[in-house]
Amino acid sequence: MPRFRHARRRMSPSEPLVSIRTGLTSILALVALATPVWSQGRIEVLNSRGEVAPLGGTTILSETLDEVSFRRAGSERTETRPGARVVRIVYGPGSESLELARAAVEAGDLRNAITLYTAAASETDPPWSAAHALLELADVYARQGEDELDQARSSVQRFLDANPDHRLLPRALLAKAVYAAALGDATAADDAVRAVLDLARDERITADWTPRAHLTMGRAQLAAGDASKAGSSFAAAEQAADSARNGLDKRPDLLAAIDELALAARSGTGAAMLAAGDVAGARGYFQRLLEDGSDDRGITAAAGNGLAEADFRENNLKDAQLGFARVAVTAAGTPEEHAKALYYLGRCSDALADAGEERTGRSAARMYYQEVQARYPGSHWSRLAQQHLP
Repeated sequence: MPRFRHARRRMSPSEPLVSIRTGLTSILALVALATPVWSQGRIEVLNSRGEVAPLGGTTILSETLDEVSFRRAGSERTETRPGARVVRIVYGPGSESLELARAAVEAGDLRNAITLYTAAASETDPPWSAAHALLELADVYARQGEDELDQARSSVQRFLDANPDHRLLPRALLAKAVYAAALGDATAADDAVRAVLDLARDERITADWTPRAHLTMGRAQLAAGDASKAGSSFAAAEQAADSARNGLDKRPDLLAAIDELALAARSGTGAAMLAAGDVAGARGYFQRLLEDGSDDRGITAAAGNGLAEADFRENNLKDAQLGFARVAVTAAGTPEEHAKALYYLGRCSDALADAGEERTGRSAARMYYQEVQARYPGSHWSRLAQQHLP
């Protein structure tokens, strides 16, 4: 009986994107069925009494540092609110490609996510989608490791070129600083951080961005091995957080964020001491921090991580592992410290595997690194975890 060979049809350039859409659209359809109308989008603004008031059923039309414009469901009228009064925006569904890209990230399919985010960066319905797609694209590139950092930096630069006055400008500038520093471009990193500090000084962005900028610089300097400069930046971050607390009459909602930034700065100061080789000094610093803030769960977590890191530096791996595990179990409400604990649990497992003390150390380490990436994507600790994944 003769055999017939089916002719192989050449796939058009657009078909990979079509196949990705087909595979994920059904998932999104199920999600949409369970999505209340309220979640189609809302803006949370401060009212005249300093209370957070939600405005539901909104579609964002534009967002700059100075104002956010939007339209409510069922209305053709465009409304605006001052950018300084906008606490948070829940955007609702983005463009089709953007939502599919996010679903691909959730599924761990980063290569397809890049294809979809690239498409979303050219889509204009809804109007806010394209700008957000570029920043999320940069984050996905960064999660791929050092080889893709140039692409991450390029995506952020595309955002900055197209949106020089966007509400997310400070976030983009600090992302640029992180990628530039990782690529060894200290001048570009410093310029990006200074641009954020200038915006905060001119009161074009909220006060929490000043400690954020110093914190970003400190971490970049720490990663580059300059513990002395890092210590100065962390001290500046803590001082900026203290100053910001005194000017929150217009934005009382920022207090929790500023407290968390101050805590991260204090933790960074101890980390700089460890990086400089002053393990005994760092241990004393974190012990005092623990005693001073014994009633504060966040401070307890930061001090616990610091003491565990001191053990890690002295190769007391089992003690370090126990200390980080204690923080991981108790500090889920403090994202920064929880992410750090998970990351270092991975480092401990790797080190114990190297020492021949844990047969399953490699798989445990991979699990911890992946958990950091899944729970805290785009974070400092997620980027560090990526460096230890194959």
